[in-house]
Formats: sequence, C-alpha cells, structure tokens
Amino acid sequence: MEERKNVTVLLLIALVAIILVIVFYILIRTSEISKYCGNGICEKNENRCNCPKDCGECQGSCGTCKEQKCINDICECVELKECCGNGICEIGEDEWNCCIDCNCNIEGMVCNITSRSCTVPEVKISDEEAISLFKEYLIGIGENLTEITAARFVASPAVFQGKPVKRVCMLKSLEFPTGLCGIISEDREVLSVTTII
Repeated sequence: MEERKNVTVLLLIALVAIILVIVFYILIRTSEISKYCGNGICEKNENRCNCPKDCGECQGSCGTCKEQKCINDICECVELKECCGNGICEIGEDEWNCCIDCNCNIEGMVCNITSRSCTVPEVKISDEEAISLFKEYLIGIGENLTEITAARFVASPAVFQGKPVKRVCMLKSLEFPTGLCGIISEDREVLSVTTII
C-alpha cells in the first residue's frame, strides 16, 4: 500500500510538472507571439523601416526638397537630388514650372510661389475700367463710334516695359479678329496702341 501511495504521489508530481511545463511553454510562446512585426504594436526593437506594419511607413516630405527614406534600417530625412525648390535650375525645370529655382527671365513677370510659374503680377486696374478708358481714348482719337459700340472688347493682364498693365483689344469681328489693341497702365494712361490685322 505504501508503495502504491508513493507511485500516486510520483504520478501527481509528474502531472503537476507536465502542467507547469505546458503553462510555461504557453507563456513563453505567447510573449514571443506578441513580440513580432505585424501584431499592431510598435515595440522596442521595431521602427518604421524594419516594421512598417506596426510603426507606420517611412515616407513623406520633411522639408523643401527633402523626404524620409530608410537608411541602414533608420528612417532619415534626405535631400532629393532633382527637386523644384533646391535653388538649382536643373534639366526639366524652367520659369514656367519652377521659377523658384530658375527665376522669371521675362521682364516684369513675377514668380508665383504657389503655382511655381512666372505670372503677370496683379494689375491694379479692373478689366471694366481698362476697357472704358480704351473706349474713351479711341473716341478721342476719332475712331468710328458705331464700330466702337458694335465691337467686342477683351482685357487681360500683361507686362509692358517691365510693368504690369492691362492689354485691351477691340475686336471688330470674332470670325476674323481685326481691330485695335491698347496697353493701359495702372496710372490709367494709354501707353501704346497697335493694330490687329
């Protein structure tokens, strides 16, 4: 009987040991599982380069002409070689797509930083006012009032002798655009008149 009791105790100890080994194995396995890339937690040894699933991508801008890139498993901010805004007018860049680097080489044009292209600066005279001034000028120089009344007038910003102006054209016919064009300054003066033939 005593021997049977000893065997039972040994079996119980063995069973407890097996259960402890299984529990210990499960605990170790669970902690290993929780520490892998893709578990949704950015852990101690993970970063945006070696585990973007948990830590997010290493990408995007980090300043003018700079972007984030993985270098030796570290997300760093690096300068782009060819980029509008780096102060170098490179191949493929000009005043129409990167005036920030290439400047505006047309006298009077200014660099629009938002569009990155050279544009005519804002003219401080409305289209309507420029058209009215040009009509008055044409009447003053003896142009036919009937033709002036029947004509279509179009105004647009322009640059004349390096200054922002309005270019106003009197079109006698839309089918065959003929007529006169005038340059109106911000000071409300007619600076020049040309004939469209």
